[in-house]
Amino acid sequence: MSLLIRGGTVVNADHRVRADVLCTDGVIQAVGPDLEAPAGSEILDAGGQLVMPGGIDPHTHMQLPFMGTVASEDFYTGTAAGFAGGTTMIIDFVIPDPGQRLMDAYRQWRSWAEKSAGDYSFHVAVTWWDETVHADMKTLVEEEGVNSFKHFLAYKGAIMASDEVMYHSFRRALQLGAIVTAHAENGELVFQLQKELLARGMTGPEAHPLSRPPAVEGEAAHRVIQFADVIGVPVYLVHVSTRDALEVIARARRRGGRVFGEVLAGHLLIDDSVYRNADWAFAAAHVMSPPFREKSHQEALWRGLQCGDLQTTATDHCCFCRDQKAMGRSDFTRIPNGTAGIEDRLAVLWTAGVGKGRLTPEEFVAATSTNAAKILGLYPQKGAIAPGSDADLVLIGLDQQPGAGQPLRFGCLTNLRPRFGQSALCVGARVAEAFQAVDVVSPGHRCEVLCADDMPCVFVDAQKERAIPELHTWLELQLGAGEPHVIHGVVPIVKEIAAADEVGTGRRIEAQRHVLVPHARTNIHARPLVLNVVYQLLDWHVGGNGEIRRESRSTSDRTGVIAKNVHRVPLWVAVVANGATPLARVCGRG
Repeated sequence: MSLLIRGGTVVNADHRVRADVLCTDGVIQAVGPDLEAPAGSEILDAGGQLVMPGGIDPHTHMQLPFMGTVASEDFYTGTAAGFAGGTTMIIDFVIPDPGQRLMDAYRQWRSWAEKSAGDYSFHVAVTWWDETVHADMKTLVEEEGVNSFKHFLAYKGAIMASDEVMYHSFRRALQLGAIVTAHAENGELVFQLQKELLARGMTGPEAHPLSRPPAVEGEAAHRVIQFADVIGVPVYLVHVSTRDALEVIARARRRGGRVFGEVLAGHLLIDDSVYRNADWAFAAAHVMSPPFREKSHQEALWRGLQCGDLQTTATDHCCFCRDQKAMGRSDFTRIPNGTAGIEDRLAVLWTAGVGKGRLTPEEFVAATSTNAAKILGLYPQKGAIAPGSDADLVLIGLDQQPGAGQPLRFGCLTNLRPRFGQSALCVGARVAEAFQAVDVVSPGHRCEVLCADDMPCVFVDAQKERAIPELHTWLELQLGAGEPHVIHGVVPIVKEIAAADEVGTGRRIEAQRHVLVPHARTNIHARPLVLNVVYQLLDWHVGGNGEIRRESRSTSDRTGVIAKNVHRVPLWVAVVANGATPLARVCGRG
């Protein structure tokens, strides 16, 4: 099947150009002006839109067993949420228990990930050491396409890697041509500070950032970089959250060190005031490590991203629901660490980065896709719009400032086929005055979006006069007094549309080596997009009073009235209001 994306502006990390993109069987065949569409091709009009490589989230934790519970987002719902916001591939983490064979843990994670809606790959953590770990690292690199190994300098008594473990693991990674990654927090300092705070009667979420001050991260970043430098292996620091750690990375890079840094969208946008919120559940929902920081660190992180000392953006997507967070009600050290964000990374980074002049569109592509692909051995199969690259594409509508009655356009895929026979092909939209109604017109079919005050919008099949739950949307439009807002449409374009029961075991793709670091290859476990992901997760109910409720088939605590500020979007369009921080609201959902 061929798809011609016509009339858009193609944006890669190094240039942008007005061009058409021809895709066949999930691979880009040609990029250029005025391309001819092969017979039978589908044509997508991308006029007025930017065409970009699909987002790569290099740091997620789907259904992670952690701190006495399991992360609530599995590989199916998590990758589907990624598609909703333009992320077309994730790199998750296999985290063996101390003493567990790496290969045993890897097989377990692979089995969990078979349900993924999109492409995925893995880092593998080294939490202990013996000769079996030495052997398994070789097997993972040479037979499974793993080329990065994670080390936790935090979480004493659980998965924290000792200096001895790091020494042996770093040496082995160097031998195998792999890169090492690190969660940089001094685990001993954190452990002792936690004890001190509890002894002083500080048991709530407000104590969490106090137990992990910026110096804890700065010290660990310095130590792990020195370890890597002595051994000669490239090192990638995950979720850099402080000026302290950033300065260590910058100094190492000025000396010629092969050091890479990742920043989370949340750390760029959310500050530590969330932990002092009077609502315990809201504060606990934001407990993650490293914690959100004082605002001055945010500007330093933005500058690090701008100047190239930080190369990638991620989410550390690791969801825990309200009842799971409540496990630490009387002891903040027992609150499961983790927040969400995969659904919103591209939208908020576009709004807060490009929309506010911090990043160019090219820099946005580099930070959300291309740099991760290069550093982790996926480029140019991923992270580029070029002949031969995977057709993982995102369309982003150009900024428009809404006025009363002004139309707002956002792109929609034209080959979506929901199950149960509905047809809902989107080619455009008009948002009416006060954003109370949206008409979505498609060839041979018309859908309407009905919006109640302060409630989400629900697609309604105009022919059958009933709700289509798997084609719901939330228009998160907070209209501040006198403050202009920008709406961005994000359209993931993927290789194939398939129903859940049609998904196979996926294909294995050998990635290319790249010039930055002499890595081993990385395997991508490629999956077709499952369109009706939201339908599988939630049943939507519209009551007689207009109240819209959602009920989860598997997670009872997700039942309840949807608040106005909860940000979730349809599978192919992400809509975000400028100045909002959807990550905070996603973190707080439960």
